[in-house]
Amino acid sequence: MNRPRRPPPLNPSQNTNPIPQPPHTAGTPLQGLRTKLDPVQIPSTAHQITEDEDRWTKESYLTVGEQPVPLSASQYHAIDQGNSTPRFLRPTIYAVPASADLQGLTHVPFGIHITPLAQQAPEEAPIPVVDFGEAGPPRCEALECRAYINPWCTWEGGGLRWICNLCGKVNDAPPEYLSAPSTTPRAELQKGTVDFLVPAVYWAPVPPKRLIHAFVPVTVSNSDTQSRKSMENKLLPIGNPETATRNPTPMNYVFALDVSLEAVQSGFLESACKILLEVLYGNSNGETENPEATSRSWWNPESKLAIVTFDRELCFYDFDPDSPQAKMLIVSDIEEVFAPMPSTSTLFVDPQESRTLLEPLLSNLSNTYSQTVCAQAALGSSIAAALSLLSQSGGQVVVFGTCLPKIGLGMLTDRDNERTMYNTENEPILFKPREAIWKEMAEECVDCGVGVSLVMAPSRWADLGTLGVVPKLTGGDMYFHPKFDPERDQEILASQIRRLVNRETGYQATLRLRCTTGMHVKAHYGNAWERSATDVNFGTVDADKSVYASLDYTSALDNFSSLTLDTISSLINQKGTSTQHHQKQSIDTAKQAYFQSALLYTTAAGERRVRVCNLSLPVVALAGNVYRYGDYEGVVAALAKIAMAQMSLKPLRDIRDSLTAQCAELLLHYRRYCAAASAASQLILPEGFTLLPVYINCLLKSRPLKGKFMQRFSSPFFFRSLGTFFFWVFGTFLALPFCSSFLADFFGFFFLGFFHFLAAMELLGPSVGFPVGLGMRATDDGEVMFMWLGGDVEESNWRDLFGVSNAHELKPVPKRLPELSNSFSTRVRAIVANLEYQTGITRRFIIVRQNLDALEIDFANMLMEDTNNDGMSYLDYLCYVHRLISHSLDNGYSAITVGKSTSKKIPW
Repeated sequence: MNRPRRPPPLNPSQNTNPIPQPPHTAGTPLQGLRTKLDPVQIPSTAHQITEDEDRWTKESYLTVGEQPVPLSASQYHAIDQGNSTPRFLRPTIYAVPASADLQGLTHVPFGIHITPLAQQAPEEAPIPVVDFGEAGPPRCEALECRAYINPWCTWEGGGLRWICNLCGKVNDAPPEYLSAPSTTPRAELQKGTVDFLVPAVYWAPVPPKRLIHAFVPVTVSNSDTQSRKSMENKLLPIGNPETATRNPTPMNYVFALDVSLEAVQSGFLESACKILLEVLYGNSNGETENPEATSRSWWNPESKLAIVTFDRELCFYDFDPDSPQAKMLIVSDIEEVFAPMPSTSTLFVDPQESRTLLEPLLSNLSNTYSQTVCAQAALGSSIAAALSLLSQSGGQVVVFGTCLPKIGLGMLTDRDNERTMYNTENEPILFKPREAIWKEMAEECVDCGVGVSLVMAPSRWADLGTLGVVPKLTGGDMYFHPKFDPERDQEILASQIRRLVNRETGYQATLRLRCTTGMHVKAHYGNAWERSATDVNFGTVDADKSVYASLDYTSALDNFSSLTLDTISSLINQKGTSTQHHQKQSIDTAKQAYFQSALLYTTAAGERRVRVCNLSLPVVALAGNVYRYGDYEGVVAALAKIAMAQMSLKPLRDIRDSLTAQCAELLLHYRRYCAAASAASQLILPEGFTLLPVYINCLLKSRPLKGKFMQRFSSPFFFRSLGTFFFWVFGTFLALPFCSSFLADFFGFFFLGFFHFLAAMELLGPSVGFPVGLGMRATDDGEVMFMWLGGDVEESNWRDLFGVSNAHELKPVPKRLPELSNSFSTRVRAIVANLEYQTGITRRFIIVRQNLDALEIDFANMLMEDTNNDGMSYLDYLCYVHRLISHSLDNGYSAITVGKSTSKKIPW
């Protein structure tokens, strides 16, 4: 597929007329003497991104071969040849170090980013679905392996037996293979990613009965006089689930709406109801700016939903078809929550079948509570109420809240001393849930196969560090709209909810990564619950979720559970046992290393499947090859996820220092083992990590790590798919077309002077680095898009884009680009639409006029390579890292120390 080519970015040496840097937050200048570095020779993110996109417009990516791996944000067409595409499995190194010693001396973290339900490119072949009936998919018979058959298995005995590529076990071929003709194509033997339909033995188990303690739905008849307390006395002990399974069903939703005073007065309740109506039935009134929403419903026709409202009490809604309107069922007990009717009753309905009841309810809900005086909302109790409805089937909960839950389950109080904790040893407390019940509730949701997403629109402080643990552990999302303004935020929230219900989603999910002999998973990092060292559990898992699995080499004692009594006795009696049996295994360089992820899940349509992704990598014994095949995007994302996991353990300043130390240590050991002959004054960057310093510097300035009040909301973005992660953390800086409609038509370009880069401020000039002191620029981080309009924008551009002649006539400043009937306006709006299409989320669009608008400071803070956000510029950071490396060289390759962090403390 041929895509339009993009013109290359402007040459930094052509920057002859830079403008003064816009107002910005203070940065950290480099202390001491600056190393002399030629700005033109510094690696440019602009050139690498442009070259990568240009390559994949002309060729397809083959998953088996010597092609470089596409960048995560690039649009490419992948052909599955037995290895899963990088969208599903992306290792930090595309060649496995032969030993733990080799991997350790290079200081390159080794692991795999797993996005099992990743969204494919439209032109790619869909994931094949294979059904082996009641027998289930063929699997390795070794109990410690149980891998699924895949393209990398080998065959013997004329096809009667297959050899597992992970453990080497010889297995009998399944009967289906022996009875079918040899020419029958087998997707599971040809494709790296495949879905297996699975029989009842793979169905989700009935959750532990302990969950009934506070959240059980009433499933007994009204004539049954057994008290609830007697039911609780018959519960099984905690953690002892029943052996029974439950039938997979289409995924149901519970929407919990805050109807407190703040939700009503801010317009949040009314907006939420309008958005739900749009998602369910489309927008026949054409009130939305999204043209697609007027012609389609975003709802899965096989799913049902229930509505719950909450303030000081909980209200369920019975959509009895024999009733003229929905019945309100009030539960005033918000401490011991229960559902007033069985979950199989008319609390769950098909939106189309019950439209005559559901549509009037949502349309009039804000009017119903317009006179409310209740300022409190039991948000924790609303999650428990939703769990009581879904505990028997699983599903997804979407909670719309506006205030800190000061009543009900998990009630919280204001924290007056929060500001005094930042940048102190007490800072990790801010990232821990203050009440244990929030974590317990999240774990119970995962046990029941329930994912929870929170949509928070507070006007005051809300403890997102505590509330956020529920979506984090259950695989949900957190959407944050402080000081909600319907005119500004409703369309953005609508796009988020549309994306939530429309993307590929599974529930009741368990993920396991199997490794080649000699390796194992050390830890998992992601929006999920790590129940054990081998398994990760999700309430829900979707196309935007990614888990990083950190890998390690296996020693004899790592498989202690598989050792026999005689072996254990000999280990105890032997001398030197500790050293001998803790020694890590090595991998034969003559063989390939194999990895297989398996996601057992229920689809939104109600099918129980296993999504299997396979990866085969070469094994290398030279340090140079480890650096050569390293993927800097995978390494940066891994460091970011590990940093997020450490936020509740140590202060942010120590985490930031540790990231810098790890970056410098990786570059130091490349010099030591691969470029020792280079002059000490020369900064040497590995081939696969030329952009590592700039990305680490941008990571240090990201909202979760720079120590501001938005950090606890922002951290979930670090566990999104890699494309979304890099889009959000590092952003995009665009030079918008600076020409009239006539010129645009004449040249026929989609836009002129367009280039992607991460605002390399020092690269392009001594101050802000804009190529010229006029024109239009835009920054985009996936949530907010700024359009900066220079003071010398021509009158024709103002007229074509806004219908005015200059900046002073633009009153009030519009929140979106007006739709004017000229080609220039069409082209600029097409750029914005293309960026929004990449993530599926409508941006908060802010127009900033040079030297006129106060929000120019926020625009400048998004230029991540300048001196701002309490951090260094790209050039200063390179000099600082070079200084650390030089200091280590002068001291005989001593460990690099930054603040309190030393390279010896690196987790791997």
